[in-house]
Formats: sequence, structure tokens, C-alpha cells
Amino acid sequence: MQSTGIFIPMIKSILFSLFFALASLTLNASVYNVMDFGAINNNLLIPNSDGIDIISSSNVNLSDCIITCGDDCIVLAGYAHHFGDPGFKDILKPSQNINVSNCILQSRSSGIRIGGWDQNHMSNYNFDNITIFDSNCGINITVRDSGSVQNVNFTNIRIETRMHTGDWWGNGEPIKISALRGVPDSPIGIIKNIHFNNITCRGENAIIMYASEETKLENIYFTNFDFILRKSALEKVSGGNFDLRPNTVAGKEIYKANVPVIYIENAGNIYFNQGSVTWDGVEEPHYTYAIEAVRVNNMKLNNMTAYPSPSNPKLKAISLKSCTDVSGIF
Repeated sequence: MQSTGIFIPMIKSILFSLFFALASLTLNASVYNVMDFGAINNNLLIPNSDGIDIISSSNVNLSDCIITCGDDCIVLAGYAHHFGDPGFKDILKPSQNINVSNCILQSRSSGIRIGGWDQNHMSNYNFDNITIFDSNCGINITVRDSGSVQNVNFTNIRIETRMHTGDWWGNGEPIKISALRGVPDSPIGIIKNIHFNNITCRGENAIIMYASEETKLENIYFTNFDFILRKSALEKVSGGNFDLRPNTVAGKEIYKANVPVIYIENAGNIYFNQGSVTWDGVEEPHYTYAIEAVRVNNMKLNNMTAYPSPSNPKLKAISLKSCTDVSGIF
């Protein structure tokens, strides 16, 4: 759909829809007051039942929503084409200037997903006053094609995630930021200038920031944060793994890994200012460091509290492998 000036002031209830909204090439749209729990209430056991997808669109405001669904609750993406789906052919325009506020989200995938297999660039997104609960993944920023993600602000965010049974994407990560190959031929975009301010995460897996060597993560900021990795009822069967699906990199879909509270690989300019990185009741040996960083250039830690896992108390709080220019007070 190509349209301008869309205004949807109030939606009382949509039950068990496959998708609530799919906006493509939209300019100047507002959606607000999607109200009452169950307003967008898709079955949590049904995959591909997204809440609201805003695709290759610009100048959009979305607010006051309560969404529960089996797939991603809110998706901002930049598809020029998408696996032959109708309406997605040679859509060559950026997705930019989108504001999302005052939302409560529950998902068997990601509460908020930005990107995927995108060819158009995505930028200038703002999220404020968002609660994500009982979800497989909280915030998921994903680059798998040539489209990049830049200039995204998250403010006043509360996230609770847990592991779930079944073959769902996401394994309890509160935040996942990843860039790696998902298509055979295109160059892979980058992720840059991502800001988190006043954020609380309580999850059952690591906060993951990962880039393959052909791309990069750069300029990621955390200010006023509280990150807690808690014991999971499923940790013996599902714990000790990272889930970076979807991608085409051998060994990097679901793979065995030790689990710190924060894991960073192939990134530059990562800043943590004023916060805590702690644990709650974990006992399994795969829980390790507060922060594990691999090939990270310029990481600054300021006014932090951070401890290793209680199951490995002799470890250092922070593990650095092939990192340069790391400093801070914690």
C-alpha cells in the first residue's frame, strides 16, 4: 500500500489476526490508543502472527498499544523485496523518522524487532516508555542484507524475558543486536549509533551484541541501566546457547556458548555509564562473566557494579579477548 496522511485514532480490540497492520511506502501516519489488553491478541502458539509491521515507511507515530502475539509485536523494517511477497518489488526508499511510545508487549519471538533481510536503510527511530514482558526476546536489532540500521534511541524501557519450549526464535535474550550474512551475494549493512537510556532488563540469557568480520557494530551507548541474568526453569535443557537466527553463517544459528550477562563481539565504541550487571539464583557452570568482549575496540565503563556468576566466583568480572582501548571504573 502506498499512502500518505494515515490517521487511526482508536482501535478497541483485534483478536487473533495474522497481522494487525502492514504498512508499505507510507508517509505521515499516526496510530494510537490501541487499548484494552487483548486489543491485538494473537495466539501465542501460532508463528508468523506479528502484531504491527511498519515496512519501508517514514514519518510514523505509533503509541498507546497493548500487543500480545506469537511472533514479533512491533516490526520496523526496510524491505525492497521479501521472498516474493505481494507488494514487495523494487521498493527503493528508506525507512526513517518513526516514533513508538507507551506500549506493553508480550511475544513468543521479539517484543521489538528492527530489521531482518532488509535492502533499504533504516534510521531515526525513537522508542519511549515501553514494557516488554514474558517474551522470548526483548529488543532485537537484526541486519542480514544490505540495509543498515542507524540512529535509534530507546528511553525508559523495561524488559523481562525467559526461555520457552518449542522452536521459537529467541532464547531469553533481553537485547540482541547482530549483523551477519543472511543472503548469498549482497554486501551486509552495519549497525551504528544505538542509544539506551534508563533501561531495566531481567532475562534468562545474555544481552548479545555480535557482528561478523565483514560488517560492524559501532557507537552503542548504555546509560542508567540495570541488567539481571536470572535462573531459568529450562536452563538444563535450553541454557548455554546463543540464538542468532536467521543467518547463513555455518555454526552461528543456535550454538553452544558460555553465557555472560553481556556478550560483545566485533564492535567499536561501546559505552556503559551508570548501572549494574548482576545475577539472580543462577547455578549452572555455563554462566560466567558480567561482560565478555571479543575483538572490541574502544569500550568505556563508568560507575558500574559488575560481578562474575555465583557459579564461577573465581572468574574476573570482565573478560577481554583481542580488545583494544578498554578503560573504566566499576
